[in-house]
Amino acid sequence: MMGGQTVLNTGISLNLFPLSQMFLFFFLSCVLMYVWRNMQGIFTGLFIGGAVSNIIDRIYFGGVRDWFPIPFVGLRNNLADWAIFLAVFLSVVQLASRKGKT
Repeated sequence: MMGGQTVLNTGISLNLFPLSQMFLFFFLSCVLMYVWRNMQGIFTGLFIGGAVSNIIDRIYFGGVRDWFPIPFVGLRNNLADWAIFLAVFLSVVQLASRKGKT
């Protein structure tokens, strides 16, 4: 484990959307999952795995434990958030490359 401080995050990545706005985030996530129905399984697996991990943290700890320091910005994150970010990023890259081929 890097660093020594753990921060309890009641929102999503970078503490955006606190618990009071989680319904909006959940709705938008469902819309994104519907749009991604044609994506490769690896991207969907990363996204779902990160989301489930964060949900488990929320149930067990009351929030997501952000322990991974992000260099140069003074923020902390967790591996599940990075998996979600990677899934979204790779999906966008894949969509952009498909658009160029049509």
